[in-house]
Amino acid sequence: MPTVGFAGSGALPPQVVFSGTSNVYALFDDCGFQRPALAPCGARLFLSRDKGVTWKSLPVPRGVPTLSAEWSQPQAAGPDVLLAWYDGAAVSTDYGSTWRTVRIRGRTSTIPNGDFLSAETFDNLVVNADTATAATLTPPSAMPLADIHGALLPNGALWLNDGDTVGVQAPADGNWHFLPKRKDQVELGPLPGSDTVLQMFGGPSAKAQIGTAGEGAALPAAYERTSSDQGRTWVTTPLHGPSADAVCAVQLPDRTALAFSADGQRLLSLRPGSDTFTTWNHPPLDLPICLHISAGKVWGTTRDHKLVSSTDGYTWQSRGLPATGGTPSASTGSRS
Repeated sequence: MPTVGFAGSGALPPQVVFSGTSNVYALFDDCGFQRPALAPCGARLFLSRDKGVTWKSLPVPRGVPTLSAEWSQPQAAGPDVLLAWYDGAAVSTDYGSTWRTVRIRGRTSTIPNGDFLSAETFDNLVVNADTATAATLTPPSAMPLADIHGALLPNGALWLNDGDTVGVQAPADGNWHFLPKRKDQVELGPLPGSDTVLQMFGGPSAKAQIGTAGEGAALPAAYERTSSDQGRTWVTTPLHGPSADAVCAVQLPDRTALAFSADGQRLLSLRPGSDTFTTWNHPPLDLPICLHISAGKVWGTTRDHKLVSSTDGYTWQSRGLPATGGTPSASTGSRS
């Protein structure tokens, strides 16, 4: 029996995150077809404990933005959930049932195991869900620029990008290693999913398009950089084959990189040791807007509000997202 979700025509795609192989959260507005032009919407948060088969509505913290565009990507780990926006954040330690406002206290140069990294304010914040507190992340002295963005990798490594330099803090010893960016090139940082081998793509800044991932942002991948020693040394390789967009690329558990083609109509793959993108022969039936990785899941949402996900990038499931107004859209099952 197909799972029924709803596609709010014209509504923004939901923001989704996995916190385990079965638990997944979806955050999006509740306007459906009825949204007047430029009118604010009430944010809605849902939780599924069965990979998107059924959904439960959750309360949202008080005082949160009504415009979903002001929200960041939710973050989750086990029962802990972080919701952040342009000037605030809230955390839950019980799968979103109750919430506490995050308070900023002091600074830190490390991210303890289990903490979240939020970059929604002017500074990066290290958030602890248990205490509902956050500390401003102090970047290393080699990266003095204020506008710094970064992320945590599956192996616990932290990387930061200040526009001129990519820095990686190795999880084993906490030491920083720095890679100056190539002149007139854009490098977005290690791909989500990078673990034992860090992998990132770069391309000419003249061809980069500014926007949101999956909604206008684009960077043709002209070369690949890989590091097998947590950022101490890097190998640069020119890339060939069909033009791939580096913005929504991810690294699968077998170290294959997946990226959208430049026209967004198909998935391309770059196998370990190869320098040529080829068409990926194991795409989902419902092609998502962008690819993401969290909690060991590769996933994305479609324009008709379906959630596609996979543990390995080869076999995919497609589920309807929770009802938020609009026209029903049935899931299409799975594809190998």
